[in-house]
Amino acid sequence: MSKGNKNLLKYIGILYLSVLTTYKIPHDSYSIAEYIIRPIKIGGGTLYLWGVAPLILFIVGFLGLTRLDRYKNRNKLIVFLFIVIFILPIMKLTLDVARTNYHWIMGDELESIEIEDSDLHISRINNEAFLQLNIQLKDFNKNENKFKIRLYYPKDIQEYIGKEHVDLEAYHFTYGERSSSSINETIDIDLDSRTLDKIEADYNWQDQDYKIEIYNENEEVMNIVRGDK
Repeated sequence: MSKGNKNLLKYIGILYLSVLTTYKIPHDSYSIAEYIIRPIKIGGGTLYLWGVAPLILFIVGFLGLTRLDRYKNRNKLIVFLFIVIFILPIMKLTLDVARTNYHWIMGDELESIEIEDSDLHISRINNEAFLQLNIQLKDFNKNENKFKIRLYYPKDIQEYIGKEHVDLEAYHFTYGERSSSSINETIDIDLDSRTLDKIEADYNWQDQDYKIEIYNENEEVMNIVRGDK
């Protein structure tokens, strides 16, 4: 293999690493980069440095490609746009396809379902409190899945309401083929007005992890949602 082709593969590999570091860890809201470079608490805020790693990898890969003989005379903006619009999405797709094939070969059911995004917040109507749980799912399987959801509250909420978790009654479905679906649940929490006032004044629980377990008669899969995101 010529030196030029070796360098081409090297810089494409670096770009691929930049995509890989932004890929989420299975059943965790952290990406690989976030897991390596954790958010830093500063006063009342949070400093996120994880994006530096994939950015540096992208810059190294991009500049390396533009210095190769086959690309050095091309417009750098066009090369940049080609990488961002075509190359990086294709690399992300290859990771998704590989994961789909893995779950299909392993015969997984719920293990193939990933929580892409989750939001948990409290709403108040008069003196009644409700937890609003909004989940965005992606199913990497090739078949339909049916399951229920068990929510493990953030630690402070557990102390306020005296419960560790709640089992939601409704069944939910995903349809495989990397399709996305949304789940919106309203959870009634029985609290007196004084306790509710304390929760509304206490923002610490919003920075705490909580867990979402999806389960059926065959399988239980725990997902962790990091509270500092």
